[in-house]
Amino acid sequence: MVGCCGKGAADDDNESNAINKDRKCRDVLFLILFIVFWVGMLYVGYTAFDQGNPNMLFYGLDSHGNLCGDAMTYNHSAYDFKTKKQQYFFNPMVAADAETMASMSLAAIPSICVDGCPSDVCSLADLSAAIANPSKPSKCLDNNHFYCEYYKWSGLKQSDLKDESTVIDEWDTNYFTKLSITAQLSSLTPGKGPCFPVF
Repeated sequence: MVGCCGKGAADDDNESNAINKDRKCRDVLFLILFIVFWVGMLYVGYTAFDQGNPNMLFYGLDSHGNLCGDAMTYNHSAYDFKTKKQQYFFNPMVAADAETMASMSLAAIPSICVDGCPSDVCSLADLSAAIANPSKPSKCLDNNHFYCEYYKWSGLKQSDLKDESTVIDEWDTNYFTKLSITAQLSSLTPGKGPCFPVF
């Protein structure tokens, strides 16, 4: 009997016998190297989880080196950021290259950790009207429309507050309405702070 392409039944029998032969590992050296590789990988994984922080894969670092969504101490912080999982960037345009406006670096943008992203924003027109006439009531001039630098890092003094007896938590980021008129006007100046409008 002739098989396809000139192969006969005898050839098929030889192939079948070759497959059924007792087989054994011939690359013992490479098997050992493969096992050593996996032992090394398990050690690297264990070390990463034991000495590292997996949360750094999921949450961002604010401008001061604090890990959002984490309770560990980073840099100068001993604050529990577990509830503040979102990273808020004050003004991304500060990182834009002045000439091309093309190269952006998130690391250069001031940011803080917050409970959640802003749900209400001011239009540019409303913000401009508020800047032009800050003494007139505006929906833009409240804590919901401003995020502030952590009070601890703001550089503010008690004299920069409306009421000098006011106590603000050092990690508070919603204190715009507690600022004096001068400090509020400073916050309305683009990029100056200590608070920044959400628009």
